[in-house]
Amino acid sequence: MRKILPPRPVQRAASGSASATAADHAPERPAPGKALNLPQNARERASRDRYLTVAEVAEVLGTTERFPRRLIEERRIEFKRFGRHVRIAASVLDAYIEASTVAPRRRRAA
Repeated sequence: MRKILPPRPVQRAASGSASATAADHAPERPAPGKALNLPQNARERASRDRYLTVAEVAEVLGTTERFPRRLIEERRIEFKRFGRHVRIAASVLDAYIEASTVAPRRRRAA
């Protein structure tokens, strides 16, 4: 049989007013399903950038899904993790493609 314990007393903050509690100083969390309050420029950037799945990245690169997963594992490309889901921003993929582009060599005159 479990014992029912009395509720714990509320701890008062050491500094400031005597009526302030620890909950008064805790940062506010958004309600579930509500958007975070991001700075304006971060919100604009997040809304402009499209996040691609590993399968979509593989399709753009013309490879199997193993290649983008290897890039992620080796930390050779920037990615976002949303829980268990991994996404790559379209702008990051474009930058990776540009950085990986090799210019053709010029032939020497014989």
